[in-house]
Amino acid sequence: MIVITYYRALSAIEIDASEVRAGENEVAVNATGRSAFDPDPEKLPNDLVELSGCIISVADLDGKFPTISYPSTGISLLNSDQFLLFSANIVLIPDDVVRLSVTINNLSSSAVFAVPRPAKPYPSWSWIDGQWTPPAPYPNDGGRYSWDESSLGWGPV
Repeated sequence: MIVITYYRALSAIEIDASEVRAGENEVAVNATGRSAFDPDPEKLPNDLVELSGCIISVADLDGKFPTISYPSTGISLLNSDQFLLFSANIVLIPDDVVRLSVTINNLSSSAVFAVPRPAKPYPSWSWIDGQWTPPAPYPNDGGRYSWDESSLGWGPV
């Protein structure tokens, strides 16, 4: 998951890609009139947000991903009392280095991060061609098998 937060009071954009993973990721755009650093948010006005345009572009070194825009061209979000403005899904590939660029109301920010590999299922498996691969191929005789790490092979289920 990638969380983008627009702080209107600070004219700041925060990008949090700490929970990004390989595969499908939600990109959530949040907006607030409050500051994340204000010790007493009750003293601030309601979270009314003016959003004339949010453009998110995500690109790996090959430039594979499309640009996400919200709201649609010609439409403006005048205000909202909701924290989450919109979300979209993107699919990320393990080991890709990704650049996320965000422009909200003519304010820009970007982040560069590496897409982590999924957890290694067994100590003996190796990372080959973008996936974890066992040292012995899965039997193709139609049976059901599970990996046995002690024998480094497939055993019947």
